[in-house]
Amino acid sequence: MRDQKANFLLKMKGGWLETCGSCMYPLLKTGFKIKIIPTAASTLACGQLFVFENQGLICHRLLKKTKLLGHYWLIHRGDNSRAGGVCGDDDLIGAVSEIRDSQGEPVVEPAGGQAVDFCPTGVFLWLYILSYIFKRKFFRFKHNKVIRTGNDLYWKLISF
Repeated sequence: MRDQKANFLLKMKGGWLETCGSCMYPLLKTGFKIKIIPTAASTLACGQLFVFENQGLICHRLLKKTKLLGHYWLIHRGDNSRAGGVCGDDDLIGAVSEIRDSQGEPVVEPAGGQAVDFCPTGVFLWLYILSYIFKRKFFRFKHNKVIRTGNDLYWKLISF
């Protein structure tokens, strides 16, 4: 319950969050701090870092956003990851506005940010988003073989 309250406050007011993990390496390393500002999904730009909730808080880069059934769906991936994922606008916590290293010094992302090389065909993109919605609504995030196979196939097709 404490985590839910902390995430709610972070979503409403923003704040600082310490990073762990390697999915955003080399830009973010364990122990870095990121400043999160409350942001609507409609204002996020492709290539921007954002934080969302998925069994914990995750910071990834936005590859594409699309509006379907009245909600924004965000396609994301870590800079150090081969596969990505989808999250809904209701899982969005906020955008990253500032990065500081473990000594408190500002970290500047290289000019132009990270290149976004995401250009799947439209049919596969819609199938991927629909499979995510299906998994979320009907299976309550439990993985089954059909959805897992579809997810693997999708990311293999677009990252060849």
